[in-house]
Amino acid sequence: MFGIFVILVCAISASTAGLAKASITVVPEQQVQASHADYDVAGYEGGYEDAGAGGQKGGNGAELTSLAHSSAVQAKNAVRSQHTAGSQAAFGVKSSLASAAFGAAQTAQAALVGKQAIVQNLKRQAIDAQQQLQGEISQYHQLEAVAQASQQVSQDAQNQLHTLTAALTAAQGGAAHAEQAAAEAANAAAAQHEMVVEAKQRIAQVLNQLQHALDDLQQTEASAAKAAEAAHVAQSNAAAAGLAVAAASAKSGHDGYDKSINSSHFLRAVNKNEIINVISTLAPGPDSITVKIIKRFHTCFIGPLVHIINLSFKDGVIPSQWKQAVATPIFKAGKKDLPYNYLPISVINNFAKIFEKCRNYGIPR
Repeated sequence: MFGIFVILVCAISASTAGLAKASITVVPEQQVQASHADYDVAGYEGGYEDAGAGGQKGGNGAELTSLAHSSAVQAKNAVRSQHTAGSQAAFGVKSSLASAAFGAAQTAQAALVGKQAIVQNLKRQAIDAQQQLQGEISQYHQLEAVAQASQQVSQDAQNQLHTLTAALTAAQGGAAHAEQAAAEAANAAAAQHEMVVEAKQRIAQVLNQLQHALDDLQQTEASAAKAAEAAHVAQSNAAAAGLAVAAASAKSGHDGYDKSINSSHFLRAVNKNEIINVISTLAPGPDSITVKIIKRFHTCFIGPLVHIINLSFKDGVIPSQWKQAVATPIFKAGKKDLPYNYLPISVINNFAKIFEKCRNYGIPR
């Protein structure tokens, strides 16, 4: 729109300058023609006068003088006409030049106005472009800040992803370890259950053995009673024989009694606490009954066991199962082909070991 306005202004200025030139250049041409017309009339008049003078005077000297005078007047008029024509021609040229200069000035003014309008428009465009540039710069900074924030968020998300990945890996490892621990715990529970079942079976065997031992004990008690009765008889006989020997010694004056022999051969009874202390120091015997099982289930058989041990101390009869042992040869040194390079080790069951250690408690101090 602004370009169309500038073009219209320039066209109007150019047309105005052309009209001024046309109107001004007409005047000098008319004036020049008028001056030429005056010059021609004067020439004609001079010629007429010359012709008239020539007709009146003929060829005398006055005519020559008049002719010279008229020639001088004509020359003077011609010079004046030249100055007038020169002035008029100069005026016309100057007017034409002034008109051209005026048109050029108007054209220049129009061009100046157009240029000023263009400059103003360019200034406004520059201001708008500057404002747009500032807006773009501001938007660029905002977008740059947003990009940096997005980059930071992306970095944080990446770090969180790494953390979650590590946590997931650790959780998977923990789950695998937990699953393995659960499997091991299940296996241990199954093994423990088998041990409990085996312990129950062994306890049943021990109780069965204990029952057989009690039966044997009753039979042993009966036999012991008979043996005690026989021993009492034997002691009576021995006492009588001793009295006889003493009497004979008294007669012969010799004392045959050995005072180094202790007169007491009886053991004192043991209690439950002493047997429990003995159980804590045992090792597995040939019957494969561990101390752990005996400790766990000792409340089931401690009473009968105390009774059997004390009864054995009293009567001097030991159950046959407690007399069994497993002999294991242990190599010492030298050649393995020689029997005397081995040390025989006898291993008895735990109840026999309990009986042996309780015997130490039963010996009077």
